[in-house]
Amino acid sequence: MLTQLSIVLMTTLLSYLSCTPDDAVKKDPAPMEVYKDCCGVQPVEWTTDRGGYIFMPNAFTPNGDGVNDVFYPIVNDEDFVYFNMVVFAGKWDTSGIKLFHQEIINRKDSERRGWNGTFPDGRPYKGLFTYLVTYFNHKGAEYTMGGQGEACAIDCSDAGEFAERQGCFYPVQAVNGKLDKSKGNQEEDCFN
Repeated sequence: MLTQLSIVLMTTLLSYLSCTPDDAVKKDPAPMEVYKDCCGVQPVEWTTDRGGYIFMPNAFTPNGDGVNDVFYPIVNDEDFVYFNMVVFAGKWDTSGIKLFHQEIINRKDSERRGWNGTFPDGRPYKGLFTYLVTYFNHKGAEYTMGGQGEACAIDCSDAGEFAERQGCFYPVQAVNGKLDKSKGNQEEDCFN
């Protein structure tokens, strides 16, 4: 006579034995799934209470070609002197993997000190990520400015399969803290 514990143990053992090694390994989703419409997120723009602008792109391509390699806010308001930025893997969830955290980034040095698209150990990251940005004015006052959102790190080796990119907006498309959709993304190495 089988006890309830015996049945559970046998079921668990049979389930384990029926798994192939391929079933046990989680594979990366196909590039089109990862990047569909720039990970399904939009760029974010804010207007400051002093009439300034802040633009956060929804995509960047950290491939080392010198174009859109770094994720950072583009700010035109002289009142905002520096900012802090935290980047997490995946959808908005601060319990996820922290990919990047930089405090006190001077606005004029933001491109050089933004996130370069890697895990903390240096491996490249691709796909959806979440960010939180806090700004500080010249007097040290803190503003979150609705500064959280999601964006997409695009691996250019997948770009050939990345057909739906019309909704992707990059750092180079910012003019004075605002998105200029008429400017091209300048991604010749990645998408051509």
